[in-house]
Amino acid sequence: MPLSSGIQSVVLGVTGRDLQIGDSANYYVASTPTPGTGIVTGNPTTLVATTPALVVYNGGLLNVYLLYLRLMSTVVGGGAATKNFTHQVDQGNRFSSGGTQLTINNSNILSNVKSSVQATWGAVTATAATANVRALGNDWFRQGSADIVGDTYEFQYGSSVAAPSPNVATAMHFIHQAPVVVLLPGSSYLLNIWSGTFTAGITLEVQMGFAEK
Repeated sequence: MPLSSGIQSVVLGVTGRDLQIGDSANYYVASTPTPGTGIVTGNPTTLVATTPALVVYNGGLLNVYLLYLRLMSTVVGGGAATKNFTHQVDQGNRFSSGGTQLTINNSNILSNVKSSVQATWGAVTATAATANVRALGNDWFRQGSADIVGDTYEFQYGSSVAAPSPNVATAMHFIHQAPVVVLLPGSSYLLNIWSGTFTAGITLEVQMGFAEK
């Protein structure tokens, strides 16, 4: 009578979305230039088209697909309780001045292909919105309470991945679903961070993954 251990083998195929994109050298990561050091945003008290915290512009010939955006708090913002994170897309290059250019690298070490994306974070000044600007939603992380050093705010674009957002007095890693964002050549994605009680910007370290195909 043959004996069996009862353990069944599991075969994992290398077919996940991100693995395929990385394997084809189409996966890029944009991040703040100095690891461990955040960049301060502006402190708009209303949603104003010309004061985003992030502008991502597709200056190439391929489509750009946002995958995730991770924001890590290194210095809290002043006077702000509930902060709004508003997503928009628009035609043209909406970046005008200010902020800091994020460093962009291809995650495939064998590829020398450079990204055509320009991503700028911080106290950014943008050009006026066009007539074709589209709002994609607004998010809150800490409702009615100020941010905490060590908080991580993460958006997963076009994904069902999410985590609850309890209002606790300790640093948390918040994960929100976000809509699919496809930037055709010559278009921009903007993230505005604003609060009616903002007196000083929030300092955040940034990491963003995206694909160009």
